[in-house]
Amino acid sequence: MRKTFLLKTGLIFLGITVPSSIPTLLINSFSIGLVSSIIFLTKKANFKFLTLLFFIYGLMVYLNLWSVNKIFIFVILTLLGSFFGYLVNKNNRIKLLLIILTLGYFLVAFIDGRPIRQQVKKEPVLENYIRDTNCYLKTYFLISKGMPYYQAYALAESGEASGDGYPGEIWGWKTPFLFYLWKLFPGSDGRSIYWLFTILVFSLPLTCYLISKKLVGKTYAVLAPFFVWPYFLLPLKESSFLQVEWWGLIFFLIGFYYLLKKNFLLTTIFFTLTLFSRELFVVHLFSLLVILFIKRQKKMLFSIIIPILSILLFYLTVHIPNVANFENLKNMNSWLRETNISSNFNSWPMVRTTLAYNSWQYLFYNLYLFRTSLLLSSLALLFLYFKRKSDKYFLLIASYLPFFLFQFKPGLTTLYHDYWGIYYVPLTLIAVPVVIKLLTNKT
Repeated sequence: MRKTFLLKTGLIFLGITVPSSIPTLLINSFSIGLVSSIIFLTKKANFKFLTLLFFIYGLMVYLNLWSVNKIFIFVILTLLGSFFGYLVNKNNRIKLLLIILTLGYFLVAFIDGRPIRQQVKKEPVLENYIRDTNCYLKTYFLISKGMPYYQAYALAESGEASGDGYPGEIWGWKTPFLFYLWKLFPGSDGRSIYWLFTILVFSLPLTCYLISKKLVGKTYAVLAPFFVWPYFLLPLKESSFLQVEWWGLIFFLIGFYYLLKKNFLLTTIFFTLTLFSRELFVVHLFSLLVILFIKRQKKMLFSIIIPILSILLFYLTVHIPNVANFENLKNMNSWLRETNISSNFNSWPMVRTTLAYNSWQYLFYNLYLFRTSLLLSSLALLFLYFKRKSDKYFLLIASYLPFFLFQFKPGLTTLYHDYWGIYYVPLTLIAVPVVIKLLTNKT
């Protein structure tokens, strides 16, 4: 019992957010109280957890790490969250938590996202921007004026202040799907893209919970959206919401849930949206394809084959011919990204940055939280798979571990690819509750 208590306590600590703004302080502290009232099976155990938590808060005040006012708000709202949790039954506590986390994203977007919305309502000026996200925003403005996508993307890329010209490789040319999706959404500037992204983010707490529920049952599944919540604060507060990886990840998570439900149509649709948002997710889908082939799940096998064939057909008939108008695709470096193999043979320094990316949203990021979640989740999933022979555990580990290993290919990544953590870290966080299932043997 003591080990279980310490494990649950440690896992809740994993999801504590840095209170960088009023919305994050309010939502995270109230959520901690709610989560503790759900996963601790007795009020006595919950009281012990809250006592330990408040002791640590007090220690942080003593060490001048946090202000007294901030700690006071944390304590009051955590107690309120726990109190409200015990006023309703467990099912309603779970619903309340999901509502609070979703509302939290709205508050962060409405309050903390105000400066970035002011920034993206202006069209970037050629030769006056350097980030990829500004390139994407410039492309959006150009196609909104009627310019064809590939011409617009080429102009936006060549218009960067760095003067690097075109991407120089086929993978640097994003597919046009998201840009036309943005154009379809009402609005005339980057603010409409921001709100569309925010609407998609609203689906995350429920999606993460439903995926985890398939693995560990409803009680411990609440930890998944609690862990993932801080990870998506970053794109709501800066221009990285234009980064196509975020969009692809949301579509992938929804598609993965429907894969676990064995819903052929919706799995096919969302995995197709995933690949047309960011084709690099093909690593995830191919890994899942292998598992389904081995398990002879013929129907669901085609829910992955169809998206892969669709993006392949699009590449061959549309994407490559258009990119070839701007790039020399006869140069194999445009395909293999191997120009720096000798200098990047040791890939760990680059991969390590992906495990650090966005960790600063978490209070205890110095404890290498994402490395811990990757290791514990993978070991727990593998153990449960070999013990119970249930495909769902193997499918989840196949959704992130092959991509993590894929990054070690020499010459593939650089220190500028830290954002590749988006491809797999949230999936490891969703898998963390499996550790409790393994040790308690409860669903």
